[in-house]
Amino acid sequence: MAAVQDEIATGIEPSDALELHILHGQPLCEAPWFIQDDDDLAEYLPSPAGNRTLRKLLEDLKKIESVSKELQLKSVSIADVRSYFDALIELWPEFATYLGPRAAIVHNPHFEAGCVKVQRGESAELTRSEKAALSQFAVLEDVEQPLAADHETTGSFVEQVKKKRKTSTPTATYLMAKATLGLQRQRLQPATLEMILFLRMNDAPWDANVVNECC
Repeated sequence: MAAVQDEIATGIEPSDALELHILHGQPLCEAPWFIQDDDDLAEYLPSPAGNRTLRKLLEDLKKIESVSKELQLKSVSIADVRSYFDALIELWPEFATYLGPRAAIVHNPHFEAGCVKVQRGESAELTRSEKAALSQFAVLEDVEQPLAADHETTGSFVEQVKKKRKTSTPTATYLMAKATLGLQRQRLQPATLEMILFLRMNDAPWDANVVNECC
């Protein structure tokens, strides 16, 4: 406050101080005391009740701004976004029209809801519609067959590991390659095999006409 008084003493008018206060991004409800005491500027300042309202509005806007900045991070997930939106809706229920799970900004509600559950580790709670929306992203994990009882305690640890590998089910990709190309896959380069399998698994966007146009 002493510094402000020194500025006034050096000839800075209250009106200029108010302009600098606003230009520096300071809220009007936090105007310096010497501006509030100026009769020419007092009529432009909010009343005590209006000042409290503006302070509350400023706090609310800071919460919304923090969410807006967080959404710009590359590391934010769909589950994070839904958590932020739900927190805002809890504070302001009218936001549900714009930020709710079925708001206009949500292109596919079932897909988003499914992603949120998967990222939260709640895959068991997926509905049938959510599973259908996520079906193209499903990953088949290797299923290991249990070892026979007489093999569990015989042989060294390395041998048990080898037996366990031999009894494991091949990956879904290998089975798909065998069923799609048969023995021909053994004569193909890995990159060629990958390209053919990719086209086979994603045959919906293209057909023979598209192939002819590309040739």
